[in-house]
Amino acid sequence: ASGQTVVTCDVLLNMAAKGVKFPFTLLLEPLGTLSTPRFMRWVMVKDKRAWQAQLATLAQTVTRVIPGHGGIVDTDTAAALTQARDRLG
Repeated sequence: ASGQTVVTCDVLLNMAAKGVKFPFTLLLEPLGTLSTPRFMRWVMVKDKRAWQAQLATLAQTVTRVIPGHGGIVDTDTAAALTQARDRLG
């Protein structure tokens, strides 16, 4: 596939909810979709607006996301990144 790819560490995950047990569910939610996990929102994302802006930029330019954990997103990537941004509130 053509286009740009972004590889992330823990700031974006795409983990299925199946098999994830408490307390990890609390730290990693929302699960089952491309997202910035709760722990990263609490501890690492210091400027939520800047991260939202970065996700919006990525949604316009990236065709594939390889998250730190979980499946690669290479279909409807713009929508997945936009939804991840919107979930930040």
